[in-house]
Formats: sequence, C-alpha cells, structure tokens
Amino acid sequence: LNLASEYINEYYDQNPLGHLGIVLCKDGEAEMLTALGGSPKKHKLALGAALVTEMSKGGGSSVGGEFSLQNGIEVAGRSLGYAPRYGSREIIVITSALATCDPGDILAETLPRLLHSGIRVSTISLQAELHICTKLAEATGGLSGVCMDTRHLRDLVM
Repeated sequence: LNLASEYINEYYDQNPLGHLGIVLCKDGEAEMLTALGGSPKKHKLALGAALVTEMSKGGGSSVGGEFSLQNGIEVAGRSLGYAPRYGSREIIVITSALATCDPGDILAETLPRLLHSGIRVSTISLQAELHICTKLAEATGGLSGVCMDTRHLRDLVM
C-alpha cells in the first residue's frame, strides 16, 4: 500500500494532467476500483479501503482466488478507450499469481484489440514470471519484470 501510494504521488508529480485508474482482479473477476481520474487522494482512499476490506475478511485463505489476466486487461482497456488518442495509454499489471485463469485466448482475442487501440501493457510479477504476461508486454511494446526484493520492486514500479 505504501509503494502504491508512492507511485500515485510520483505519477501525478510527473504527469499533472494525466489520468490514472485502478482495476482489482480476484476470484476470476475484474473490478474497477477507481475510474480514470486526476485525483491522487481518491485512488489512495480506494486502495486503503480495499485493503481494509480484504483484511476484515480474515486475510489468509479468503484473500486471493483465481487471477484472470484477460478480464483485468479487458476492463482496463475499455476504460482507456475513452482516453484521447494523442496521449499515451498504458496498463500496468502487478500480480503475485502463479497462473492465470482466463475465459478465452488472450493472444487471439485481447491482443488485437490492445494493438488497435494503441495500448501498451507492462507487467510486474511478485513471485514468478508468467509467460503470457511477458508475451503481452513484448507484443505491445511494454516492459516485463519479476521483482527480486523490495528495492527492486520499487524500481520496477517506478
């Protein structure tokens, strides 16, 4: 949460006219936590509230579930579809999942839409590299990495 808050501050410091949105993926679904907007406070409050909600469920076994990269990318991509063409469009995926459970073929269904919309996807894995994340990042011109420690994670996120 601290790193996410730090990233939000840094993002708006470097992009004062930029917009940021947060999508939360869990239990095979993707939920728009915050819509694209220019309020760092709104994003930080939403992240804090999501963390409190997950912790109040008991942490441990109730947190997590299946991760669907495709659902997350689709939700984020739809919201970026309204962003002006002259700006940059990027989805940053931060995942700790060891696998992805998707309803379809990401490379055949989702990737062409991303390329057509000019959306770049960058991925950061906390535990292990997911091959599909690396392929998606390479195909869209994004970056992909696996963090080695806390300092490396900060470098990758920033």
